[in-house]
Amino acid sequence: MYKLNAKEVASTFQKGVDEVASDFIRSHSLKFGQEIENLSSPLFRWLEFRLRYVDPSPRRVVFSDKFPVPQLPVNAQDALDQLIRLMEEGGDINPYQGRGLLKNDVSRELRKNRTDLLWADWGIAHFHLDATPIPSDRFFSFPADHLVFCIVDAGTVALVDVLRHPSGDGFSDLSLIETVHRNWPGYMERFKLKGVLPGSSLSQSEIHSLREGGISPFLVLGDSVYASPGMGITSASTPTKVTLTMNRLRDTVDELARVICEDDGQVEKTLRGIDAGVPTLSLCTTERGLAVYDETSKVVFPLSKMRGMEEVCNLIAPSWAVEKLLANASLKN
Repeated sequence: MYKLNAKEVASTFQKGVDEVASDFIRSHSLKFGQEIENLSSPLFRWLEFRLRYVDPSPRRVVFSDKFPVPQLPVNAQDALDQLIRLMEEGGDINPYQGRGLLKNDVSRELRKNRTDLLWADWGIAHFHLDATPIPSDRFFSFPADHLVFCIVDAGTVALVDVLRHPSGDGFSDLSLIETVHRNWPGYMERFKLKGVLPGSSLSQSEIHSLREGGISPFLVLGDSVYASPGMGITSASTPTKVTLTMNRLRDTVDELARVICEDDGQVEKTLRGIDAGVPTLSLCTTERGLAVYDETSKVVFPLSKMRGMEEVCNLIAPSWAVEKLLANASLKN
């Protein structure tokens, strides 16, 4: 009679998570040079992309008081209208993000190119306003003179403003977060620091320099002080939200291993019923998404059918990523 060791299974599962993340990194052609050893976790690199990627799903579009945008060039207005339709209909808007979506590398030596610092700090993403049809052999739209800045969540896109494509510290433009504060005070209330007296506001260039140095300054808006709506930046100039998400997923994977190794658990009962010998368990990607696989019995246990595994499946192996991975594999074969 065998007895599964939960710590050993957990260690195997954690390695499996990194292997799965590595597969997705390759299938999406993400830049990942692993130049800095302590920033070279495949799961961390995948999650930085995953959290910035907008799942194709219908969303309600809401507008700040900056809309309609006065004197916006016709081609930019046409592109904006097209993008709004895609948002409402659930189309793929990721090709209109900047190339940093694929090229920002959390593991690279140059700190300022590890992530989108505006998204990491204030939670504001940006999209290029170009209505030219995207050729089939390229992922991104053509670069545009104007960008629309948005806050995206599961069911809503809040359009903050349209600006000419900034450069340098232009992505630290205080007017963006001031517009958010003015239009959606209920949203900003979640980040308000109680009992903290406001000082003087930092300049655009000061915010930019601090971000590149791995510091997220508090926001002084009106007579109140706010923490970073995007959860801020670590001392390595990487997104804090990615670190927290990765740590939470790692803990969940450890818990999965513990549950699977319980004598009265469904997986253990199934394997004992098959009586194929000592299980050799691993985590892998299948057509049904992330799964536990027993090499001994050749049995697959999809995580999507296990209670409490929804977040792990959605963040590590969303359906669109699995489809692309399998499509790439079929092309090679």
